[in-house]
Amino acid sequence: MENVEELANRNIGDKGSSVKTPSRIHFYTVIVIQQFLGALAFPITKFGLEEVPPFTFAFFRFLIATVVMLALLPWLGDKVRIPRHDAIKIAALGVMIVVLNQAMFIYGQDFTTATHGSLLFAFTPIFIYIFSLIILKERFTLRRGVGVTLAVIGAVIIVSQQGVEFSADMLYGDFIILIAVIVWGLYTVLGKPLVERYGAFKVTAYAALSGTIVYFPFGIYTTWNVDLGAISAAGWGAVIYLGTGLSIGAYVLWYWAIKYFDASRVAPFHNLQPFIVVALAYIMKSETITYQFALGGALIIAGVLAVELNFAKKKTTLNN
Repeated sequence: MENVEELANRNIGDKGSSVKTPSRIHFYTVIVIQQFLGALAFPITKFGLEEVPPFTFAFFRFLIATVVMLALLPWLGDKVRIPRHDAIKIAALGVMIVVLNQAMFIYGQDFTTATHGSLLFAFTPIFIYIFSLIILKERFTLRRGVGVTLAVIGAVIIVSQQGVEFSADMLYGDFIILIAVIVWGLYTVLGKPLVERYGAFKVTAYAALSGTIVYFPFGIYTTWNVDLGAISAAGWGAVIYLGTGLSIGAYVLWYWAIKYFDASRVAPFHNLQPFIVVALAYIMKSETITYQFALGGALIIAGVLAVELNFAKKKTTLNN
């Protein structure tokens, strides 16, 4: 049996090694699957929060993710020891992703709408791009900057057509989610050197473990008086999806992409999520595609192409 990362890493290797890096088709396939898994998280989270209190939701979500990933780790056959200084960094990533990102996202989502959550997460590529320039010292190019900007504008247009509301509660929820968005950008960029050394699955698993350990006492406290028996199968299904489909599937595949490619190159693909969410809504409800959706989708694709063409040009120049 192969785990998620083995499926993604079949016949590929690290940059600079004797094994070839992923082909474009391989990269596009993985990133589209990753974005599809992430896109489903917004409506599923909102549905689950109708039955499960936010902090209880986060507690069981990461507990499930940690248990499953630790059970799968032996299948990696990876005997590489993580030195203490890197183990501390991975533990810090765990606190960031469990406590500062996802717990805050779920908590904030309880005060605002799925549309607002999607809209705020549309700004993720900007933070990833900025952090990649500052922390990873990736080279600034105008084409990449334009590509990231176009992808963000396109996502904003798509999400905004679903309606944006303002109230004190929503502004509070939006602020909490914005913090989660910034933390996700940092998590992405700070994790790149670690996944290059130890692999996406291993880093994600140990990060989830450390974050869950830190969150555990608070999770137990907030869950103690919750009537778990009153939660329906559908409610538990939402929790399980967030724990497996998002925390394992989407997170591991995202780090896989970051492992092999510049964070600034991968960033614009993040905004395929709102495009996918709205596209699925149109398909399921048989609605007419609006000009906002068409324009937003075109801008997202244009942004991705701008970055990809920049990469192709750079690769050609190096080959020459």
